[in-house]
Amino acid sequence: MDGLGIAATILAVLCLLQQQLHGHGEECDIFHGSWVFDESYPLYDSPTCPFIEKQFDCLRNGRPDRDYLKFRWQPTACNLPPFDGEDLLRRIRGKRLMFVGDSLSLNQWQSLTCMLHTAVPHAQYKSVTVQGLSTFTFPEYDATVMFSRNAFLVDLVMTPIGRVMKLDSIEGGKLWKGIDYLIFNTWHWWLHTGRKQPWDYIEEGNHTQPDMDRLVAYEKGLNTWAKWVDANVDPLKTRVFFQGISPDHMNSSDWGEPSAKNCEGQKQPIRGGSYPGGRHPAEQVVEKVIRSMAKPVYLLNITTLSQLRKDGHPSVFGHGGHRDMDCSHWCLAGVPDTWNQLLFEIQGPAHLHQYPLNCRNLGRRRCAFVEVNGIRFAMDELPENLVWEILGRIMKTVDRNSVSLACKRLYEMDNEQRISLRVGCGLDPANEALASLCNRFPNLTKVEITYSGWMSKLGKQMDDQGLSILAGYCPLLSDLTLSYCTFVTDVGLRYLASCSKLSALKLNFTPRITGCGILSLVVGCRSLSILHLIRCLNVNSVEWLEYLGKLETLEDLSIKNCRAIGEGDLIKLGLSWKKLKRLQFEVDANYRYMKLYDRLAVDEWKRQRIPCENMQELSLVNCIISPGRGLACVLGKCRNLEKIHLDMCVGVRDSDIVSLAQKSSNLRSISLRVPSDFSLPLLMNNPLRLTDESLKAIAQNCLMLETVRISFSDGEFPSFSSFTLNGILSVIQNCPVRELALDHVYSFTDVGMEALCSAQHLETLELVRCQEISDEGLQLVSQFPCIRVLRLSKCLGITDDGFKTLVGSFKLDLLAVEDCPQISERAIYGAARSISFRQDLSWMY
Repeated sequence: MDGLGIAATILAVLCLLQQQLHGHGEECDIFHGSWVFDESYPLYDSPTCPFIEKQFDCLRNGRPDRDYLKFRWQPTACNLPPFDGEDLLRRIRGKRLMFVGDSLSLNQWQSLTCMLHTAVPHAQYKSVTVQGLSTFTFPEYDATVMFSRNAFLVDLVMTPIGRVMKLDSIEGGKLWKGIDYLIFNTWHWWLHTGRKQPWDYIEEGNHTQPDMDRLVAYEKGLNTWAKWVDANVDPLKTRVFFQGISPDHMNSSDWGEPSAKNCEGQKQPIRGGSYPGGRHPAEQVVEKVIRSMAKPVYLLNITTLSQLRKDGHPSVFGHGGHRDMDCSHWCLAGVPDTWNQLLFEIQGPAHLHQYPLNCRNLGRRRCAFVEVNGIRFAMDELPENLVWEILGRIMKTVDRNSVSLACKRLYEMDNEQRISLRVGCGLDPANEALASLCNRFPNLTKVEITYSGWMSKLGKQMDDQGLSILAGYCPLLSDLTLSYCTFVTDVGLRYLASCSKLSALKLNFTPRITGCGILSLVVGCRSLSILHLIRCLNVNSVEWLEYLGKLETLEDLSIKNCRAIGEGDLIKLGLSWKKLKRLQFEVDANYRYMKLYDRLAVDEWKRQRIPCENMQELSLVNCIISPGRGLACVLGKCRNLEKIHLDMCVGVRDSDIVSLAQKSSNLRSISLRVPSDFSLPLLMNNPLRLTDESLKAIAQNCLMLETVRISFSDGEFPSFSSFTLNGILSVIQNCPVRELALDHVYSFTDVGMEALCSAQHLETLELVRCQEISDEGLQLVSQFPCIRVLRLSKCLGITDDGFKTLVGSFKLDLLAVEDCPQISERAIYGAARSISFRQDLSWMY
């Protein structure tokens, strides 16, 4: 792409940003509009968000009506784009976002964490609360969302005379410095009186008094906050927002319904876009203070749109029930989801309320021209935040490289902003090219080097010297992935030992690395919390496991197909087991018996207490589960387990699953791939099989279970130990299962499909080689209450007739049919909003 093409691309981005908030050439006020009913809402289901506090979880507290979940905010002059949580996580990669305020800020923070968790449900997250500061982190995206409880923003201190609120002091502001996004809020607590009033005196300068006009005090406190922002915030590094005033609905006369008294029993928003009670008195104070500030602060003007939602409060379905009417906070899912959607609309599209654009190409130069507020700018003169926005919205490395060549300024800013790098076969000469890149991007925190598909004609691979370059040039390096790096040896890992910030190391097929190299690295990198070893065939000594056990920092360990590492070695983690949250252990199927006879190592598990109470995700593949020993000792001790995957694990017994179910009441996902009697000859005389006893224990104890996957390894020979239909249905009927996948499960028949007609939570159904299901059973799908996704693969008993009840109903969002010989693409047309069809019948021959 030439210079003019690059400039045109940038100009198109600016014009697109303008169009998102401007309709027909006029500025669109996204805060002016009305609430419309939308069946696709809510943005998430509260039961799928495990960290919603009781006071906001109206459904779990017994609220019977659901319409309040179904309203979407519709601006008058434009449309809001759908919320894309994964895109947002990419945009805030490497950044910290902090909500500062009272419980309404907590309301909004919890809403955002649920929206992001729903967007990437399988992404690992960490949630920690220490002394009023809650931190929610997505390590995969290096994104942090925080909440700091500070009801007044100004200081509230204990003195000899009592509790004093100092209107001209902000000592708590030290916590806010250096945060990338700050969203402030205060108002709710300024009105409290009597026992709920949190202060005894108000102090301003040298004058102390018991009380004063609350609106006056509020303005004085906000002015102190404004002075702090003007004095301490660098707008090039930190964006500051003010949440606006969240209204309550304690007085129904405000909306013209005096007989209602308050928000209790309200089920519909106020129609239209104006509130009968008029503007909130604190709104004008907030706007006045923000207009007086020198530094830019963006007002999230949510007052009017929230005033219209008299139906959105917990009322008697909050924390206190009928004893404590709550018409101040908001149910989740609910109104705060819209606040967050608008928040990232005003910060995402380059703050166009502050910079309305007139997009015109004024010349055919290397850098295009635009007009901002009537002033003509070359690209090199654009406002800083617009340039950052351009770079933040370009995700592909190749595109960022091209755009950075358009202007010297873009090039320099890209160098400063780039924090991740993915390179491989294109590096030639490898070490010199890597040195050049690391020198150009000094703030790299995440580097992935992959040589998948490499051939000698592509040039020499990076070697140990390349890792020396990384260690020397990247002082912020915290996440490193090496894939198919066949020239890297233990010497290279010793260089990395100097990377004190390295917390994640992932090695995929690095055959020259041994246990000695890993030991040298973990000795130097004492903050290592994530370690993945995949097909590292020469890692045999396990002293590094013992050392990691002593550090007690490891949270995520993945060992896959490392032939020399057996289950008996894992006990060497010792006390580090108590910190471990995610364990993936996969044995190469051809080597599963290599350490079967290491009885001393396996028996040691039984003698030594394994503290794995914090384990959240456990995946075991091709393992030998010895009764009462080895990994069997882990299954019954994971009290906080949320996800378990057991794939072809020989020796698992009912007692193991029963013990797991009784301890793991938080379990949300279970996947069982069970060996059939004929897939492993060893099992022909082995009486240890799973039965319905396991499923019934899960049904009775795991009442939060949402995902169930059951598979038998060889469908050509049905297993005699197969779970029966009754066992499977006991799980569906007792647990809120949203996703059910059955593979080679011959016991599931049309009777099972009929039972699913009463499955109130089931949204996704996947059937693979379930040959006992016929057209009659499939036609029942149209009666499933909540079904959205249906996937069929290699199902011989289903023909075109099975889709008669689905065609034209558009009940399904997605229908995927693969390799089903009696189903034609023509027959499924119109059976879902989105159709996927593939026919490859080679599997039958």
